[in-house]
Amino acid sequence: MPNVFPFRALTYTTGSDQSHFVAPPYDVLDAAGKERLLKKDARNIVAIDLPHTPAKELGPTSAYEGGQAVA
Repeated sequence: MPNVFPFRALTYTTGSDQSHFVAPPYDVLDAAGKERLLKKDARNIVAIDLPHTPAKELGPTSAYEGGQAVA
């Protein structure tokens, strides 16, 4: 049986502003939105989560109209 030990979690400083690191879901971002987020901070999550052409620009336009989920 392996020994399992807890590790100390990494956390942000309480009260610090993290808004420049977050992004909306990748499938609703277009290239212009991605660039705006990266101009605010190059360490934004889109640099990791969306390293290629955004899905919104690849998929059918109808999938993003009207706010209805496509099954």
